Amino acid sequence: MKYQKANVFKITSLCLVLLFLGLMSASVTHAESFSFVTKWGSAGSSDGQFSSPCGVVIGPSGNVYVVDTSNHRIQEFDSSGSFITKWGSYGNSNSGSNPGPEGVAVDSSGNVYVADTNSHRILKFDSSGTLITQFGSYGSGDGQFNSPIGVTVDSSGNVYVADSSNCRIQKFDSSGTFITKWGSEGTGLGEFEFPRGVAVDSSGNVYVADSSNQRIQKFDSSGEFIIAWGSWGSGDKQFYNPSGVAVDSSGNVYVIDTDNPRIQKFNSNGKYLAQWGSWGSDDGQFSNPYGVFVDSSSNVYVADTYNNRIQKFNNTGTFIAKWGSEGSGDGQFSNPYGVVVDSSGNFYVIDTNNQRVQKFNSSGTFVTKWNTSNTDGDFNNPHGIAADSSGNIYVADTSNNRIQKFDSSGTFLTKWGSEGSDEGKFESPQDVAVDSSGNVYVVDANNYRIQKFDSSGEFITSWGSQGSGHGQFEYPHGIAVDSSDNVYVLDWNYYWYYGSRVQKFNSNGKYLTQWGSDGSNDGQLYNPQDIAVDSSGNIYVADTDNNRIQKFNNTGTFLFKWGYSGSGDGQFSNPQGIAVDSSGNVYVADTSNNRIQEFSISEELPYYSVNGHYYNAVSAPDGITWTDAKTAAESSTYLGMNGHLATITSQGENDFIYNNLGVTPNYYWLGAFHSDDSQEPDSGWQWVTGEPWNYTYWNSGQPDDAYESALQFYYGDKWNDYYRYYGQSGYIIEYEQPVLPVANFSANVSEGYAPLSVQFIDLSENATSWLWDFGDGTNATEQNVSHTYTSVGKYTVNLTVSNADGSDSEVKTEYIIVNEPLPGAPVANFTANVTSGTAPLEVQFTDESTGNVSAYAWDFDNDGTVDSIEQNPAYTYAATGTYTVNLTVTGPGGSDSEVKTGYIEVSSPSPSKLVAAFSASPTSGKVPLKVAFTDTSTGSPTSWKWDFGDGSKSFLQNPIHKYSKAGVYTVSLRVKNDADRDTVTKTDYIKVIVKPVANFTSSVTSGKVPLKVAFTDTSTGSPTSWKWDFGDGSKSFLQNPTHKYSKAGIYTVNLIVKNAQGSNAVTKTEYIAVVAKPVADFSATPTSGKAPLNVAFTDNSTGVPTAWKWSFGDGTTSREKNPEHQYLQGGSYKVTLTVVNAAGSSTTTKTNYIKVTTNTKPGIYSESK
Repeated sequence: MKYQKANVFKITSLCLVLLFLGLMSASVTHAESFSFVTKWGSAGSSDGQFSSPCGVVIGPSGNVYVVDTSNHRIQEFDSSGSFITKWGSYGNSNSGSNPGPEGVAVDSSGNVYVADTNSHRILKFDSSGTLITQFGSYGSGDGQFNSPIGVTVDSSGNVYVADSSNCRIQKFDSSGTFITKWGSEGTGLGEFEFPRGVAVDSSGNVYVADSSNQRIQKFDSSGEFIIAWGSWGSGDKQFYNPSGVAVDSSGNVYVIDTDNPRIQKFNSNGKYLAQWGSWGSDDGQFSNPYGVFVDSSSNVYVADTYNNRIQKFNNTGTFIAKWGSEGSGDGQFSNPYGVVVDSSGNFYVIDTNNQRVQKFNSSGTFVTKWNTSNTDGDFNNPHGIAADSSGNIYVADTSNNRIQKFDSSGTFLTKWGSEGSDEGKFESPQDVAVDSSGNVYVVDANNYRIQKFDSSGEFITSWGSQGSGHGQFEYPHGIAVDSSDNVYVLDWNYYWYYGSRVQKFNSNGKYLTQWGSDGSNDGQLYNPQDIAVDSSGNIYVADTDNNRIQKFNNTGTFLFKWGYSGSGDGQFSNPQGIAVDSSGNVYVADTSNNRIQEFSISEELPYYSVNGHYYNAVSAPDGITWTDAKTAAESSTYLGMNGHLATITSQGENDFIYNNLGVTPNYYWLGAFHSDDSQEPDSGWQWVTGEPWNYTYWNSGQPDDAYESALQFYYGDKWNDYYRYYGQSGYIIEYEQPVLPVANFSANVSEGYAPLSVQFIDLSENATSWLWDFGDGTNATEQNVSHTYTSVGKYTVNLTVSNADGSDSEVKTEYIIVNEPLPGAPVANFTANVTSGTAPLEVQFTDESTGNVSAYAWDFDNDGTVDSIEQNPAYTYAATGTYTVNLTVTGPGGSDSEVKTGYIEVSSPSPSKLVAAFSASPTSGKVPLKVAFTDTSTGSPTSWKWDFGDGSKSFLQNPIHKYSKAGVYTVSLRVKNDADRDTVTKTDYIKVIVKPVANFTSSVTSGKVPLKVAFTDTSTGSPTSWKWDFGDGSKSFLQNPTHKYSKAGIYTVNLIVKNAQGSNAVTKTEYIAVVAKPVADFSATPTSGKAPLNVAFTDNSTGVPTAWKWSFGDGTTSREKNPEHQYLQGGSYKVTLTVVNAAGSSTTTKTNYIKVTTNTKPGIYSESK
């Protein structure tokens, strides 16, 4: 990423060095290459763990500094990867990382009420933001709150609060005096599970968004239940975590159906009227909307939370306007959760993650804001890091729009920059570098420029503007400086119009040269994130979305590359940071693998760009047989690639080996042989890889003998066969990336009545053999197989596929469900949403068959081929014509077909501008999810470029892509022809989920009373709801709540998480220890007797002590909790106990407590005298 003139370190793996020396003993053309040395890190937040590390740099002492981006910190390691220290925590223009305020309301006087959720209170401001009063505290008593979210005001000025984690509604007057409450935890009428939203109509009726019960409940103003509606689902009048509710002047009810995501409109009795919205970022689309309000004109305002904006609609859902973008400037938002409009038309937005309220007039113009703060040494998504020659560390604190400077131990020194476009201000600084004079260069990404400062932050100069010309930038992202103070800048474009490139400047910003374009070939780049320079001036680029590192000379000539997608050594998953030390060792922030990988420099093997393979000639001066050479080649690896004896399949490959490996005039074995030692036409030969024999560039007169059965290189660039066991002088190894199989399959039916016949369809990639396990004790090895289940039950199906490079299995649990057979013959019937139109015409078919149906077979053009087995499929007719559609349904009572002749008529489209469009099926499901994408663009595109949102891409017209990880993915398609190009992006289009697995951590697990604990959800599987039980009778439904324990004790904490795939719980027993100052007390038995007297002491102290010190009065002590002690002499003894915990200590003394008698005089240790 940056140039350092310091001495730094190199780690070398002994086994790799020995392997390398063995491979490179031949005489070859020498260049540089890279071999994996070591790695460290894993996913997490502990010391030495990472969460999306995006930058790495080496200090002058050889220590490694890592930008641990999503953990908001810097970590320092020594040269072996051992953790040294860390600094930084979350911070931006707000204070703290806990959830901020989430609810807001305005009364008729313009006063603003804010539900300050995590502080468990209601704040009341005047319309200019001056605090008037506040009420509430943490608890479950009247007037107390536990994570209040929703707040509203009726026409009389009464305030209603959705006291979410207490599962109730509370009513107050305008000064905060408690009036009444209703509700408790549960699913019955009038009970709640995490109520989020609350609204009041003109008659005083109260509507509550009962979020986790997936319903709306209506009450009168005193809390008497009237009606409820809703259930879980995505149909009309169904909900998926409803979060907000509003009422217009006509009594119509508008509900924010957050996770569906949409607005649903009902009358006051719950009758469904209309809906609008879908996933996305276009006008009228939403991403996790949380707040809704209706003004006096019945315009609907929506807090489109994850799109960081407000949208405005009329009461029929017609889009009117929007405003806002992500940020912390005036008029920008970070996860706004609520919006409300006052009687003058001004509206107020809860800008949750910015911890503030913003006020706008009715046209969206910013008016004012309140509540902000800042902290030195904190970070918000830091991305770039550099070290100067003195060991000082510079961090591009990206979302705080500043540069922070630290010494090598992490002590804060200075900072400069703020949001803006003036000199010394930044818009999303992405990277930072330091030259040999200590000047600092900053990639000011969203201002499309580079800024240069001295080491104290004084502005020197800047260059750049938006564009694709020389010295212009579209999205500058990485920067590095060489020893001559030349500056290299990575620049790329989100929409591929200009591609990715490296631009080179002198230290004053004068443009020198550039290289690179968008793609995956050598020298091309795909969303590169970082750049570094070695001491020789060579350039290294983290080619992020190609999952590789590329090396160039200082004029941009491609030299070398390594890496491909994976988690093995030398493989990458979205590498985003790179650095080179003075010894040339390369450090890569392997971001999505949450680790750092180090590579050392050795000699580079010749690289043949036509097939992407590497070659090595290994010398064997004492001779080696073909069999031994084959074994040695197949046991060697290079940069994660497997080796084999070279296979020559073209004249170009032949000439490359001849001209680059220096094998003449010696004899070197190749990977072809004659399998049976019979007389030899060319067809008797085969390659060791199993590829077809298709190269016959023989030396004159060869092959010429039945026993010359292995191929070797002969002087004069020709190939010759030779006796297999003769000792040749070397062999040639070819390295190529493994092609691993990926298992997947589907079935024409997954549930039906016994006997159930199922056609299994292999959807695997790169497979050459198949093994099916049907779950009923039977197996099969065909690729596509039909199997009949005769018994009722739920069957797990496992497909294992293999090829020469490995195997993979796909297990679908309880995939086939076989039910008891039912009588009744099916009768086929169907309809379509359209029956005519221009090509391409997308038609949605709807099954209307009757009877018991277990399988569907659709033939959309009546050509005898089954086109779909779904019940209600969609099909796109690409060509003009008249089509007959046939549906055959099958059930336990037989089968039936419905044929509609000439049902679909498709006409030619009129010539039109190129417009990108696509569809996909399915768009949601559990992991792994295989999605078929269909190009529906118009205007005759000739090329396609897909970005599936998970780092993968395709250039096919209609690709099939497998999503292997849970998440919500944005998909884009760019189409081109000779005259035009267009791009369409569908935000959050594919949703891949798994059943969640609950887990959590906490900021502390012990401390003195009162103890405030911040709980952090670390569950996997993308849960959508959370239920915490803190063990002291309190609960919360926030994802990351903060809870205050007010009494000493040991508490067990339980978390239940849910999503559409199911629920899961985790319980941590005696997890939180809350202590008060202890009060010492004890007892003993017996307290008197004859010597020697054995006494058992019992600690009865309160306050959970953690340490004890006993003094038994005879000169002896103990630190056990409940000790036993023997008194040897007579006397009366004073016993003292001191107990200690984190809150303090306490001592109690009992005089003459133990009385010991004897036949002689009293013991000299008596303390009663």
